[in-house]
Amino acid sequence: MVIALRCQLWYFAFQTDPEDIFALFGRIIAIWCKIDHLQGLDALLIESNHDVNMLQAGPYPYYLKRRILGDHGHLSNENAGRLLNYLLHDRLKYILLGHLSKENNYEALAYETVRLEIDQGDTPYRASDFSIEVARRDEMSQILYV
Repeated sequence: MVIALRCQLWYFAFQTDPEDIFALFGRIIAIWCKIDHLQGLDALLIESNHDVNMLQAGPYPYYLKRRILGDHGHLSNENAGRLLNYLLHDRLKYILLGHLSKENNYEALAYETVRLEIDQGDTPYRASDFSIEVARRDEMSQILYV
């Protein structure tokens, strides 16, 4: 899931393909958008749902694991970092990792995995160039002013 404010539109992306991202507009109408519609944003809330190894070894039934790992499933920590490498730019102020699985992820694991993907990405950016935080499931995140 990618939630990004751009021209007062919210995009919720579920597909991991960096070329086409399935998005929901206003949580009601399904639309397709290209990744370039998510570029140039001031802030991003991006899904970092699961660690692939934890999911594969975890208690979920096989059909659910397949759905989560599929093309229309959830973004893994690694794929969240890879997607961010397409979206990073000089004016990006905030990155918030969200929708972490309670069973298949940890806040520190999501944070470090995304940072590592950014640092290893083929971009001029490093994770330390951005404010990256993990949204807590049990408390409200800070208000971001962009």
